[in-house]
Amino acid sequence: MQKPKRHPYTNLLIQQHHTDNVNVQYPQIIGLANLETQNKLNNTIKNKVFGLMAENGIKGKNLEEMTGSFEVKLNQGKWLSIVFTNYAYWKEAAHGLTLQDSITMDVNMGKIDKLSDLFKSNSFYKTRLTSIIKKKFKEYQFPLIQPYESVKDDDRFFLTSKNLVIYYQSYEYTPYYIGLPEFPIPLTSLSSILIPELKTNFQS
Repeated sequence: MQKPKRHPYTNLLIQQHHTDNVNVQYPQIIGLANLETQNKLNNTIKNKVFGLMAENGIKGKNLEEMTGSFEVKLNQGKWLSIVFTNYAYWKEAAHGLTLQDSITMDVNMGKIDKLSDLFKSNSFYKTRLTSIIKKKFKEYQFPLIQPYESVKDDDRFFLTSKNLVIYYQSYEYTPYYIGLPEFPIPLTSLSSILIPELKTNFQS
């Protein structure tokens, strides 16, 4: 029996959730050899998108408009990293609010990666990342509405072919006008503590 062909990227199909005042697009994976894995990953993507919609108040009575989009930041080999953006505006509000979430996965194994999964065991990666991000806060001269203490296990992130990007929501640490602060960290600068798959695939 011939083995299924492995593609160098993951095929995606755009889906849409649309009502009178809501228009949200999100991707679904197609073409995986293992349908169980495909369904699992697609359900995770959908739950992430609809969770973001709920967090941004889709059921609120005064919701005027909600839009959602996504951007594929990395789609190479087994790695797929996607950012989801949701914007909502309510009647008589001073301004709308944009929220962002993301997901990074191993499409071959059907595994959703946490931040800790990117690093070797006992690598003290949070200490390393915290030092880098604190320096970037100062470099970017972002005003803080509360002190930035450290990277946490559940901090949101995504991957590109060159960077690990950690980001935060508006009002989490910075005022609204700053937007969503993002902190790109070159993978090469983390080489000594990354798992081998990241070192091999994305640092050349």
